[in-house]
Amino acid sequence: MKNHIRRCYLILFTLLFSGCSLLPETKQYHVYSLPIATAAPKPNHISVSSLVLKIAIPYANQTLDSSRIAVMPERNQLTSYKGARWSDRLPILLRDHMIDTFRKDGRLQTVSTENSALNSDLLLTSEISAFQSEYRDGIPQVHIAIHAQLINANSRQIIASQYFEQLMRSNNGEISSVVDAFGVATTQLTNNILTWVINNQPIGGTRND
Repeated sequence: MKNHIRRCYLILFTLLFSGCSLLPETKQYHVYSLPIATAAPKPNHISVSSLVLKIAIPYANQTLDSSRIAVMPERNQLTSYKGARWSDRLPILLRDHMIDTFRKDGRLQTVSTENSALNSDLLLTSEISAFQSEYRDGIPQVHIAIHAQLINANSRQIIASQYFEQLMRSNNGEISSVVDAFGVATTQLTNNILTWVINNQPIGGTRND
């Protein structure tokens, strides 16, 4: 009986100290950040708005509200790239991308997140309806679609709403090339949203620099 117990303990210790292979291996992912927009050259004299804008985290459905990099290899079949992830949830990456673009542009003096303690004049909300690569003739094409709303933060009334869409073909099927295409498409779309916000801000909120 004692010998049997000793054998059981021996087996147990063997499993504990050499049984790493029995545990599921941790998946290794290549983590990608969403390329941040490069500041465009600004004129010597620009009109700077004194209004405070807050940018909310965009809404996304369960599939897009994650760190997975979405791909549509076939029509109506949405999946994700294996072994690759965004560095954060997509809506947060997109919110940060917009804030970075707006701040670098400089035409809005104060831009912050929706969690900032600052009192705001304007609120930018949005909904992501597409943020994936879609294969066309064997080559992925990035497809981004966002519906944005500019809201009066005090009255909560909608000042303007607009649907934005951007397509960008990847140089090849490599994930690094796809990520670069996401960066270019996001930058172009974000710049379009920025121009739209500037054009729709309430009159009287600017000063000349």
